[in-house]
Formats: sequence, structure tokens, C-alpha cells
Amino acid sequence: MATNAKRQENRILSNREIRAREVRLIGADGENLGIQGFFKALNMAQDVGLDLILINPQTNPPVCKIGDLGKHKYDLQKKQKDIDRRNRENRVELKEVQLRPAIDSHDLGVKIKHIQEWITDGDKVKIVIKFRGREMANKEVVLLYFLIPHLFVLVLLLLILVR
Repeated sequence: MATNAKRQENRILSNREIRAREVRLIGADGENLGIQGFFKALNMAQDVGLDLILINPQTNPPVCKIGDLGKHKYDLQKKQKDIDRRNRENRVELKEVQLRPAIDSHDLGVKIKHIQEWITDGDKVKIVIKFRGREMANKEVVLLYFLIPHLFVLVLLLLILVR
């Protein structure tokens, strides 16, 4: 039911599907033809060999345009694809790096390289430090003697990248 209602909502009404006595008419070349009776507007469209397309049903009277219905649908799809493409381009991803206190210096260097690449690409980076077993009891000691010096180097590198 919900999908059917959504389909009806997105449907473009044209010609005899439009239910209004008067419409504000826009010509095929974009000029404003003023407020016309529905049947007069429909006859004008049919005389030219085009469709009467409902553009904005919320206004009083509704706005209709004389034009090709297939071309109108194509233009709307093209606009929507362009909007979707722009949204994908502007999306910032959140990357996550997990560290442990017993990480080797080479492994830490590799992870720092990845972080540098992601930040230069414009992504956000979340750093998670995982503790296991006895590491949980001595978090402060582990942070002071092991991770903080490495993270200090990481922060310095990030500051250099941001400039």
C-alpha cells in the first residue's frame, strides 16, 4: 500500500488526468500565457501536438505547461541523477583505525600512513585504542609510556598535513 501511495505521489499528471477548472498556463517556449480554462489549455496543447503537463499542483490555480511529457520526465530524471551524483561526491566518510598497546613500530607506521592518506582525501578518522587482559588494569601506564609518544608524532604529522 505504501509503495503504491508513493508512486501516485511522484506521478506526473498530464492532459485529462489534471483535475482543475482553470490553470496558469506556460507555453511550449516558456512564455506565460496567463490563466486559462482547462479545456482551452488542453485544446491549445493538442493543436500544437504536445501534452498539457501539471508542473505545480499546490498553487491556486495550478501551473501547467505545454510540452512533451516524455522529454519532461527525462529532464526530471536527469536532474535527480545530477543531484544524487553531487551528494555522493560531497560525502565525507568516517574511517576507523584500531590500535593496541603492544603494536610494533612498523605496524604503527603503516597505520599512520593510512591515516595521512585518508585525511588528505578529506575523510574523517577515528582512532580506537583497545586494551586486553592486564592492559586494562594499567591503562595509564600503557598510555604514558607507549602510546602517547607515538600519538604525539601522529598529531605532529597531521598538523603538517593540515597546513
